[in-house]
Amino acid sequence: MKSFAFAIAACYKTAVFDMPRVAMQKAELIRILRSVLTQPTAPFKEKAVASLVTSFCKAEGADVAMDPFGNLIARYRPAGRRKAGRVAFVAHMDHPGFEIVAAKGKTATAQWWGGVWKEYFEDAAVIVHEQGGVRGRVKKVTPVKGAPRRVETMELSLEKPVGVGSAGQWDLTPFEMRGDLVVTRSADDLCSVAMQLALLRELQRAQVPQEVWLIFTRAEENGFNGALAMLKEREIPDDLPLVSLETSKRLPGAEQGKGPVVRLGDRRSVFDTSLLYFMEHCAAELAKHEKRFVWQRRVMDGGVCEASAFVAYGYMAAGIAFPLGNYHNMGDEPEDVGRFVLRPETVDMRDLVNGLKLMMEMCARIGERERPLAVMKKEYETRNRPYYRRLKETPL
Repeated sequence: MKSFAFAIAACYKTAVFDMPRVAMQKAELIRILRSVLTQPTAPFKEKAVASLVTSFCKAEGADVAMDPFGNLIARYRPAGRRKAGRVAFVAHMDHPGFEIVAAKGKTATAQWWGGVWKEYFEDAAVIVHEQGGVRGRVKKVTPVKGAPRRVETMELSLEKPVGVGSAGQWDLTPFEMRGDLVVTRSADDLCSVAMQLALLRELQRAQVPQEVWLIFTRAEENGFNGALAMLKEREIPDDLPLVSLETSKRLPGAEQGKGPVVRLGDRRSVFDTSLLYFMEHCAAELAKHEKRFVWQRRVMDGGVCEASAFVAYGYMAAGIAFPLGNYHNMGDEPEDVGRFVLRPETVDMRDLVNGLKLMMEMCARIGERERPLAVMKKEYETRNRPYYRRLKETPL
């Protein structure tokens, strides 16, 4: 599967001694994950996550700006950086959830945002993020018109009154480590948010001499609202390569514990060939020099990610995916077959550690982004040149 990427890597040599190595220990990465994953969030209600991201990035010395739509852009721009090459990683700050739109006593009506099938809502436990957490149950749902399995609003029975405008989620484990598994109600996409923060810290430690953007978007679960607002306003430079970070539904060939996935495409789009060649080259180089580094490559067609929006608007985009268990909290464990059970999402810590290594390698090598594709073209030419004359000499 990886022979194609190794062929690219073998076409030219890059000095390895100057490539930065990830210094972050597992315990430190877990602390960053815990700090992010325990934050409340929902589409349009990402304030707590955005506040943490802003504070972290400023403490690490990055420039941070919020656009008119509430998206965040943090830029790592070290002194003495190289002029050639820069890259952006993108993660969204929300997870499927709800907003209280009407309340009376211990009952409330909530607007639901995100892709969870209606069958999972029956008597489901929820938590409203106010007063230290107000718990309740779903008593009734109203489906989206024309989409009977999608939920528009739900009626809640709560342990105490809540205010209009408060956000909520399923009442599931905020964060827990079970062996190598990160267990959390909102891995999608707060794990990727945490990975971007970990990357920033590693870039600062190693003083990687390249410009790197970290973009944190809003309301992805409602249809890429934050990302599309940025694209509409042309906030992102046209020549900036964009790498969407996502926890994405585990699939055959994209299995937990076997490494991050170089995401060739999603359910809607295939991604940029040149950028994918570069990413595979970086992964192949890492695998040659780090025995524990493993990676996967696949079209992750279990869902759609923001890279599809970027490609549609003419950007060079691709993705890195971390295989996700219990996508959108819809239980997919073996014992869940034929049942509609809500569960915390899961991500394998080994995939995150190797994902951080891949991201660092990409940042360090971004100045040579165009070389793998150019080298592959040259290899095609060299291999086939002897046969061009033969084609002419043997006409049909």
